[in-house]
Amino acid sequence: MSLKQILHNNIKDYGGYMMPYNNIEIICKRTGHKTSYAERELRKSHSPNVETIYNEKGYVKGYRWLGI
Repeated sequence: MSLKQILHNNIKDYGGYMMPYNNIEIICKRTGHKTSYAERELRKSHSPNVETIYNEKGYVKGYRWLGI
């Protein structure tokens, strides 16, 4: 299974709530990928069903599933 599919499945499991960024880092370490690769796969152009949540300073705080 690709990293993108693994991330999508994990984000869907949060049921519309935000999946924290540190969980993305944990998944990347477990699968042997860099976090920057996961961030690229979760961009709007690659994953239109995923919303990126930012904190007040503009850093990624987490991701939320918008799709079906």
